[in-house]
Amino acid sequence: ELASQHLDSLPQRYIKSEKERPNACPNNNLDIAIIDVVMFWGALDLYRQKEMDKIGVACQQWGIFQVVNHLIPLSLMERMKGIVSEFIQLPLEEKLKYEMQELEGYGQTFVGSDNQKMDWADT
Repeated sequence: ELASQHLDSLPQRYIKSEKERPNACPNNNLDIAIIDVVMFWGALDLYRQKEMDKIGVACQQWGIFQVVNHLIPLSLMERMKGIVSEFIQLPLEEKLKYEMQELEGYGQTFVGSDNQKMDWADT
């Protein structure tokens, strides 16, 4: 995991040319959807449907959304993060026991060559 290596600079593998970089225009009017799980527990159908619609739009337009009021304890979330970090630190032979099938798995899926520029993907 790159974040744990305390690097002074980004490895060349992750530096894309100017043409390859996204052309980002900051737009403060764009907010990530916030999904309130409480709306799925006993809320009126109208509110439940509104949250479901927000999930659909967020997945189509952003590919991400924030979930609030999920009641998952912070301690459990921290434990899950720790388990993922432990997995990343395992020797390759151990990780290969969980080798991905087709398009499911972990990490970068399509690495064509050692010269390929990679997207940043820390956990």
